[in-house]
Amino acid sequence: MSTDLLQSYTALLKPFENLEPHAQTKIRANKLDFPDPENRLASHLDVLDAPQQLADYLSFIPFNRFIEVRRLERGGSIPVLKATAQPSEVGWTSVIMESDDKGDILWNTINHTADSRHHYAPREFILRELNRSMVPEFVLHTYANYPQSTSGSICVYGLTQDEDEKYYMVTDYASHGNLDTVARGLSKNVSWLAPPSTLPTPQDLFKNVSWHHITLAARLIAKELAKLHQLDIVHNNIHPGNVVFGLDVSVGIVDLRLSRAIIESHKEPGVYGRLEYFPPEVFAGEPLTKASDVYCLGSLMWQLVTGVPPRSTAPRAIHEHKNKMREESIPGAYQPYMEIVHACWNPDPEKRPSALEVDEQLEEMAKKEIGPSISWLVKAFILRRRVLHKRETKRKSRGTGASESEAVAEGTSKFYPYTELRLHGVYSETAVRLLAAVEDVTAQTGVFGERHDTTRTSVHAMPHGQAMTDPDHGMTQEE
Repeated sequence: MSTDLLQSYTALLKPFENLEPHAQTKIRANKLDFPDPENRLASHLDVLDAPQQLADYLSFIPFNRFIEVRRLERGGSIPVLKATAQPSEVGWTSVIMESDDKGDILWNTINHTADSRHHYAPREFILRELNRSMVPEFVLHTYANYPQSTSGSICVYGLTQDEDEKYYMVTDYASHGNLDTVARGLSKNVSWLAPPSTLPTPQDLFKNVSWHHITLAARLIAKELAKLHQLDIVHNNIHPGNVVFGLDVSVGIVDLRLSRAIIESHKEPGVYGRLEYFPPEVFAGEPLTKASDVYCLGSLMWQLVTGVPPRSTAPRAIHEHKNKMREESIPGAYQPYMEIVHACWNPDPEKRPSALEVDEQLEEMAKKEIGPSISWLVKAFILRRRVLHKRETKRKSRGTGASESEAVAEGTSKFYPYTELRLHGVYSETAVRLLAAVEDVTAQTGVFGERHDTTRTSVHAMPHGQAMTDPDHGMTQEE
């Protein structure tokens, strides 16, 4: 764990009395739902070498408070559990917004609402395994959750420990799933708590879709990213699996800076994330920045329309597309929307808009009458790309012997050394696997001797945007 990083994040935590009234009320409500009268949280924070300032914000939740605990099948190396908890006899605590005689909003009223069935229903939570190396990210999640008076961020409730003495960070469960599961058609058929004319259901994004719906959904994501950047937080791993949809028509961005802990656990320099969402500068060994997050935001906006992830990698796409964009431009798409996507995809990080600028542009766009639905031309493009995506997924499953679901899971977060990323910048995933296999054989047999080492060095040093011939590179966009 980086001591300097932990200290810098801890310094961001305000004393409870300095928080905004809404944040104070939210914390008091959570502590009523998960009381810790013996202050057990303090001793557990000491075990993790975590700052005691977190006790002002969070609770320790006994693991036996949770029922129906099961592990989620997620990509990445951090175990994630889904669990259910029952309310107390008086139900879950409600935060009531009232106004005084002057019309000013008051957030300091907490009430158990006995007339609402919702407040007595079991609630679902996410438990993310936590160790000492991840404490800075734990602090950062807490900080990002409470400074603002209102936020769509996923709520952090506290800390729990299972019978094996493993610690978990307890957060909201995103009942509408993430952008990945929505895109694959795996989310449940549930309604958003808003009129259908104003906000889309997750299914609307990819079925009865309109440009108005897409714009609103994109703005929810851009607004959350802008909030993080205003707090001077660079996410470093923006992809659909980290964008989650909550009950109250909110969007949350999770796994804040989780990649840093994973990167620090490796001796070789590299990055952690999903290959298809990495911006082009990463393949050249450059650091991730806010502009890198914005590049990924452009990919999410493109995926909101198509329902499938971008193909290949950013450097290969820039070489293959005449306009140097990450993906094909969508024919018949609403032009102002695509102009924002293309601006986010500028190969030069310095020329990309900020997340706040994207949010403001989408806000202006949402005020206009865009039209009730997308054109048949866009629908034809979406259908073609979905067919291509399904075909590629099947091809990957045949090539590796994995099931189709496992092949889809290949697009999950993992650690990539920079030397490997240089290969991915010019070769397909299949070619990189073949190169790795050849490397293994030659290393074991020494068949090429010094010649092998020279070849390996020259491949790693090859410009990341250069066109190369490999088993997949000859395929056209139409295949």
